[in-house]
Amino acid sequence: MRAARADIYTSKPARRSSRDALAADQAGRQMFMQDCSNPITATLVKEFGIYAPGCMVRLVSGELALVVGRGPTINLK
Repeated sequence: MRAARADIYTSKPARRSSRDALAADQAGRQMFMQDCSNPITATLVKEFGIYAPGCMVRLVSGELALVVGRGPTINLK
């Protein structure tokens, strides 16, 4: 079950034939809202951060980037 939750969390930002891709922050929020009492869900969001490694993000400069790891804060300001 633990691995399944991680697979679900990390697959949400990818497009599937049955649905569009979710933004990484929306994917984490959606999982947390669906099952906020599950300690595994809370741990995944805490450990991976809002933008899990492997997600594409648009930088303030407008460039696209691939998340390769979690930083010390959510925003680097």
